[in-house]
Amino acid sequence: MNNSITFKSTFRPVRTVEYREIAARIDKKFFVDFPWTVKESVKAAQAKTTNIYDCSVLGISDGKDVLLMHLCPTIKENEDFNKIKNFIMKKIKIDNPDLQAVLIGSQESQPGSKKLFDFLQSIMDKWNISTSIFNTCRDDVHVAYQSKTDEWIISSLEIDKLIKEDKLSSAEIFERSFEHVKLSSLDEFA
Repeated sequence: MNNSITFKSTFRPVRTVEYREIAARIDKKFFVDFPWTVKESVKAAQAKTTNIYDCSVLGISDGKDVLLMHLCPTIKENEDFNKIKNFIMKKIKIDNPDLQAVLIGSQESQPGSKKLFDFLQSIMDKWNISTSIFNTCRDDVHVAYQSKTDEWIISSLEIDKLIKEDKLSSAEIFERSFEHVKLSSLDEFA
């Protein structure tokens, strides 16, 4: 890993109303939609996806573009881990020292969901791509990325509820919304 990276991705929890406003400004062609296989993945300066629960969302950014994948563990096609790995390798230069990743979703209590998430985490580790993790969400999560600000926007009904409390930091909101949160040393909370 290159220690000369100077940009930090920011993770910001937002209410679902604000997420919808932000997502509306991102063109529909950059929406990773159902059926949530590698075919629906997008690579662009900004991207979005919704309804993450037992699925795994992997976003890999070079600071200019993001490869955003939303993979459903109950789709047979997503059990072909070599296909997923090869797809990623065709879309990004894995030796780019500026790569950073985020892995969101999954349900540890569901074996297929956990297996997919663990696979994605293992290849990020193998390729030495610094990765922030938001694992096992309490309810459906919605995500958007904007390279202009190098910011990840994350929303859910649980996050809505916690923001309303108005006393919690972003880190506390995420830690209460997911069972496991691990922020990369290259990233920060808003």
